[in-house]
Amino acid sequence: MKMTKTIAKIALLILFSAAAFAQVDLKSLDEKQLHTLQQQIQKELDLREAQKQAALPDSPEMQEFMAYEAAVAAVESAVQKKDRAAFDTAYKTAMSVKKSEIPEAKAAEFDALTARLNAALPNTPANSEKDFKVELTKDENGVVITGIKEEAVAGVWIGGHPIGKPVVIPSEIQGMPVRSINLSHHTERFDGRASIFIVPEGVKNVYIETTIASEIKELRLSEGVEFLTIRASESKLGKINFPSTLKIVHGFLSCEYLETSEFVIPEGVLIWACNLVHSGRRDYAEEYVPNIKKLVLPKSVYFEGGSSGIFPDLRCGGTLEDVVVPNGAEYSCNTSSDARTLENLCGKFDSLAVQKKLRNTVFKRRDMNAAEKAAVSEYANWLGKRYIIWYRL
Repeated sequence: MKMTKTIAKIALLILFSAAAFAQVDLKSLDEKQLHTLQQQIQKELDLREAQKQAALPDSPEMQEFMAYEAAVAAVESAVQKKDRAAFDTAYKTAMSVKKSEIPEAKAAEFDALTARLNAALPNTPANSEKDFKVELTKDENGVVITGIKEEAVAGVWIGGHPIGKPVVIPSEIQGMPVRSINLSHHTERFDGRASIFIVPEGVKNVYIETTIASEIKELRLSEGVEFLTIRASESKLGKINFPSTLKIVHGFLSCEYLETSEFVIPEGVLIWACNLVHSGRRDYAEEYVPNIKKLVLPKSVYFEGGSSGIFPDLRCGGTLEDVVVPNGAEYSCNTSSDARTLENLCGKFDSLAVQKKLRNTVFKRRDMNAAEKAAVSEYANWLGKRYIIWYRL
């Protein structure tokens, strides 16, 4: 009799639960199995009731979703109106909402709203002129940004942790065009609060040092940037683009967080003097550079390794599986070593085909040509010789 009552009770629960339980043959189960099934069905019903309550307009979860929806709309409006103050307020609200805090039934809508938010960020209004420390260029025809004030990046702290806020360099400050960015280790820290760093058209030189470079999650460079130094010892950089106007790339990138499996050195770069992993981390490949599997090289570039004759490190910490070398490629370097193949830059590979490709690529030891020297001289004249550790003219 007890088993019969239990079966009847479970059958009634099944009527109100998921269809997945409807096909269960209750009479074939023993008492223990019936008890387990009853618990599973009740759990399903409790979950449904919780979801139903969460979806009510006055529930805390639904209120969170509605706040997120309104914040995303406010971000889009601020972007359209180019209102940076309104953007900062709406962005902070949006970033304070976590997906786990909204109704499960609204998860797809939350993802769609997040996609809208991310689509709006590239058009984030520029920061106020007051957010930056500036100097005149040497010819007094433009502006050099030498610092970013703390209040420009502070204020988005969620749960005791800093949340990134876009930093957008204005194209003009005090009526003069922004020509260069020189953020050395002497400027204020970002303390993890810079999510996207956007450099506008018109900027020619970009130098980003240590603590600041290490905190940027995404670096967006507009066309026109010719000289780039980024020295990030513990980079959180997930995305970076290289404009076609680049002439020199210098420094080191710790590629732990890069969201790409393919790293491309762009065509047109005259001199590449940038390690893809910090020198202190070369023995920790899998831990620090887990994503990059393919390196794509341009047809021609000068690899500058400094007066010590050490190649820039392109091994991505040893995680590379392939290197793409264009037909007819020819590379140059200043190394004093007798070993002049790409293996010195890219490391060893299990693939014999890759080994052969690297060994047979034309690689010449030579000093810089006139165009390369002119580019280095121009960059050093702006930045100062002491900053360019490989300067050998």
